[in-house]
Amino acid sequence: MRMVILFFLLMGFSLPAFSKPEIGSMPALVVQDMDGGVVDISKLRGKVVLVQFWATWCPDCRAEMPGLDAYYRSHHAKGLEIVAVSIDKPEKREKVKEVMQKFSYRTVMADGIKSNDFGWPAEIPLVYVLDKKGVLRYEAVADGRSATLENVDGMVNLLLDQ
Repeated sequence: MRMVILFFLLMGFSLPAFSKPEIGSMPALVVQDMDGGVVDISKLRGKVVLVQFWATWCPDCRAEMPGLDAYYRSHHAKGLEIVAVSIDKPEKREKVKEVMQKFSYRTVMADGIKSNDFGWPAEIPLVYVLDKKGVLRYEAVADGRSATLENVDGMVNLLLDQ
């Protein structure tokens, strides 16, 4: 793997998979959803949006999802939207659908991405919080600033009240 990365760097190629948006930026995400529709987070302006990167094989991701769903149900009417981006391989689509049947928020698969300023997550779970104008305000990652609800709740409530 190191040789592949070194090759790309020496050849002047960028590695968008490892990039991530800056706090204060307005990242784009356009992706086909599990039902064939299109999710474009720019069309969700006026709402607070959580973008969650997860996978069916990630125990931490799966552990946070019931709480995230309850949070979504209690805050959706106040203007909260969640877009869960599964990084599972395309052949795991049915497993992703099976897992997400229990939850209310939207899910998409990374293989359906048309435009992505979030890049590919270096680790999961990873949650981004965007304000009502589409500006990235918070990033909660698996290490340190955990992607738990306790860590995003204050930020989300603040943004919902604005």
